[in-house]
Amino acid sequence: MRLRDLVLTLHPDERIPLFRRVARAIQGAIQQGRLAAGQALPGTRALAEQLGVHRATVIQAIQELEAEGWVITEPSRGTFVATFLHPGSTAFATVTPGPNPAPTSTHTEPGFDLPSRLSPLTKADAALIDLSEGLPDASLAPAEELGKAYQRALRRHGEALLQHGEPMGQALLRGQLAEWLSERRGLRLSPEQILITRGSRAALTLIALSLLREGDSVAVEDPGNRTVWETFQQSIHVGLERVPVDAAGMSVEDLGRVLGQSPCKAVYVTPQWQFPTTATMSSERRVQLLELAAEHRIPLIEDDYDSDFSFGDQSLAALASLDTRGQVIYTTNLGRLLAPGIRLGCIVGSTTLIDRLARVQRNLEMQGDRVMEWAAADLIRDGELGRQLRKARKVYEGRMRFLVSQLQERLGEELEVQPPGGGLALWIRFKQGLMASEWIDAMRIRGLVLNQPCTYFMDQPGPHTRMGFAQCSEEILALAVDRMRQALQDIS
Repeated sequence: MRLRDLVLTLHPDERIPLFRRVARAIQGAIQQGRLAAGQALPGTRALAEQLGVHRATVIQAIQELEAEGWVITEPSRGTFVATFLHPGSTAFATVTPGPNPAPTSTHTEPGFDLPSRLSPLTKADAALIDLSEGLPDASLAPAEELGKAYQRALRRHGEALLQHGEPMGQALLRGQLAEWLSERRGLRLSPEQILITRGSRAALTLIALSLLREGDSVAVEDPGNRTVWETFQQSIHVGLERVPVDAAGMSVEDLGRVLGQSPCKAVYVTPQWQFPTTATMSSERRVQLLELAAEHRIPLIEDDYDSDFSFGDQSLAALASLDTRGQVIYTTNLGRLLAPGIRLGCIVGSTTLIDRLARVQRNLEMQGDRVMEWAAADLIRDGELGRQLRKARKVYEGRMRFLVSQLQERLGEELEVQPPGGGLALWIRFKQGLMASEWIDAMRIRGLVLNQPCTYFMDQPGPHTRMGFAQCSEEILALAVDRMRQALQDIS
């Protein structure tokens, strides 16, 4: 394909003949990879006009490049980059760059020091079965219905929705969410108490930037969600105070001791399907937690990330439904009800808080996709999201029970696992704790990814890991258990 435009920078040294400066600029574009082997150059008239030189100068430059082997000219077709050129070839290396050398590759390392808290991104490998976290199955998403809703939004309200819009998020979605959360999570609220965000991590970032200062401390669950810990610390450098978790969720007694020793500015908690243990906080403990927060006048950040995926009758109303003093900042991830690639969440709080957070979100330009927000509201209003949730919950419960039975039957001597009351992942205990890390390393070699126990613990790691099940078919889950058995044999 012939380029219409090619941005070139001529060497500033006017003592060098102009045609050579043009030639070296084109040569630099080839060295940088901006012009690939076999690619057609813009026409000489277009190059001359763009560079502000005479066409004869460009023709002379092309002739020099052709003599050096950089390009070839075909009559009636044009000029093309020579197909044998690539950065490692002898022909490429023997050509003298000239007075305007260009870098042969992009920078892989910055020319400055990076903060130690910025961990590198772990890249996905399509050959691996990654069950390190429970994710919704994108194949179950109502793609057709969502596409139609998105088109309706653009067709009916496109001009308005493509504007900046409301800082708190699309009004229709906030109205529908107020009804949804009232029905399903026991919250009594108005649309003015809801702020739409780009997912749950964006919500936590916004809360941290708005309410915390550098050097403040946040009380978090241990074991807990390392991604959340890093979100707090990357948003603004804060300290994390660990609070133990047991079978009834975060220990309020231990939290009281932490608050007595450290002036924490917030408490992060997952009372429903605690991350990662899947424990549900008892009703008694929820009341105690609210009273403790009120006593210390600190916010409770309730992350209700998987509450809609409940199996049986173990689900409780949200912690925020018991709040009568405005202590709870409630967050949930709506994207998990549709597909993992959809970034759509919300924050629920007092109208005064939401107003302040909306201002910060607007100033940071963190608002979401208003067309997607309208489409999601359409799915809620038409009952499609409710139908999708019922279908997905049935599929996920079947996969959960299949995986639990496979682990108990085939690896019961080595692992302890019980069906969770909800959520999209299992909490597994290794009976021989000292071999957990070695076994997980061996699983990776066999093509199965689970997180090391240290991922979930701030202090001494326990013999546990988390294993997702929702995103894979029973056939893939059975293959995952096969790889676990093979890995165990490898280290035995």
